[in-house]
Amino acid sequence: MPFTYFIADIHLSAERDDITECLLTFLKQDAPQAEALYVLGDLFEFWLGDDDVTPLSERVASAFKALSATTPVYFIHGNRDFAIREGWT
Repeated sequence: MPFTYFIADIHLSAERDDITECLLTFLKQDAPQAEALYVLGDLFEFWLGDDDVTPLSERVASAFKALSATTPVYFIHGNRDFAIREGWT
């Protein structure tokens, strides 16, 4: 049976690498099995936008880009990540 994943309010930060690792594992192992993934905002605890390049944002962006090669990823802006441009995922 086809299914879709929805994730929201993860609030990734450099101080909580355990949450980041959990997300990266999910994006690599589980999310590719879905028909689509919807990210419903507030992916990062604090983020100015996709031009704010940090080691954390680069790791996460890379994982989303890899996933989007096979699985559609839809990003809905939250109040903490409103400056993300289309095509980031």
